[in-house]
Amino acid sequence: YFSDASVGVNPYSISDGVLDITMTKSASGTANGQPYTSGLMTTMGSYSQLYGYYEIRAKLPAQQGAFSSFWLTPSDGSWPPEIDIIEVAANDPYTIYSSIHYVNSGQTIGTP
Repeated sequence: YFSDASVGVNPYSISDGVLDITMTKSASGTANGQPYTSGLMTTMGSYSQLYGYYEIRAKLPAQQGAFSSFWLTPSDGSWPPEIDIIEVAANDPYTIYSSIHYVNSGQTIGTP
């Protein structure tokens, strides 16, 4: 469950200019029935660009159940398309998944 301070669970902290987003086991009733809470960073509604360069530098978590990702999605919130730049499951940190999800002849396609 992606949470923020408004629901009583704040996964964000900044120390020495570094943003940490922490995944934690949820307390009963705090995560809409989901077993873990974490945070989500998005530029939806505040920034978009059609072309250009995107960069991320991240230390990915090793906690069981973590699934880190960096996606590009349309600024209007529609889906597809979606470009998954990187997806990494903590239980297999040396495998990086990238894919493009799009519509072809009315059928949603995912390309691993």
